Amino acid sequence: MIRWSATLWSALYGLVALGWFFGAPGYPFGPADPAAQLSPLGGIPATTSAPVLAIGLVAATAVALLMARGVRAGRPVLLTLAWLITAVLALVLNDGRVLMLIGYLPIVLVGAPFGLLSMETYLSKFDGPNLNQFALVLGVLLWLAATLNYQRRTAEACLSCGVGPRSMPRWARPAAAARWGKWFAYLAFLVPLAYAVTRWAWFGGFSLGLISEEFLREGQQNGVWIAGAGLGTFAAAGGLLTLGLVYRWGEVYPFWLPGLRGKRVSPLTAIIPASLVAVIVTAAGMGVFTGLVGRVGLTEFIVNPMTFFPFWGLALGGATVAYFLRRRVECTRHEDRVLVGR
Repeated sequence: MIRWSATLWSALYGLVALGWFFGAPGYPFGPADPAAQLSPLGGIPATTSAPVLAIGLVAATAVALLMARGVRAGRPVLLTLAWLITAVLALVLNDGRVLMLIGYLPIVLVGAPFGLLSMETYLSKFDGPNLNQFALVLGVLLWLAATLNYQRRTAEACLSCGVGPRSMPRWARPAAAARWGKWFAYLAFLVPLAYAVTRWAWFGGFSLGLISEEFLREGQQNGVWIAGAGLGTFAAAGGLLTLGLVYRWGEVYPFWLPGLRGKRVSPLTAIIPASLVAVIVTAAGMGVFTGLVGRVGLTEFIVNPMTFFPFWGLALGGATVAYFLRRRVECTRHEDRVLVGR
């Protein structure tokens, strides 16, 4: 099913895009988007972006179909196009709304009884443009899975871990991955921590020179910094969990987890959520990054922790790849190097 996943998603989304191209309501991009400032396509009229989107999805469906059928002719071209399509879905069409909606959920569950953010208000945020963002995140993950599946099938590599008949390059060997993976993991820990520190400070009444005193007091009065502190806390916790990708407790459950302590951590237990968060954070970071360019001064741009969100997402992705490379030596399915459907 993995080999056909990108084909099915692209075909379905392409049909919807064709509908938008021919005037169907609900186009989620462009100036009419309620959160256009978050999207790289927010300033592009629908009359321009809708045809490009529809044509692009038709082309993407064709590429996905060729990969699903295991076509070997032009394999380097197909792989290049597949990775390019995945990048466009993740960094151009996607933005930060999925991250915000996921980040606010714990605050809603904990703070709703205290009047911070009601469940009704939260659920009202799941409108067409926001649901479209969730569909795009799903598309990115399916394209990642289908592209890796095609890459491994056509190289006669293990479908589970990617080990093939050729020797692994030096950088991909477990010892090397353990070294460079730590740098990515530390960066993925520090960026959300810096974000959290600013939110905690604003909650405590310290502007840190990043915002005006008037804006600080206004946020204290309307409760915005309470939600901000909650988001910062969850971001910092996520950054701390990232360190599990390079430390022992990411391979064996630690003592403070009753019922699991001492048991081996399945690689997919860490890889799947880490990959999902990496995609969402990178997309959100690119939206923030492009949104600040040209709208704020250089000093404000540099000192804003959210400016570095793209590096958080990319670092988390790098740490996840390093974790995968270290853990794949445990794979016992190297005999799966037979092409599916050959």
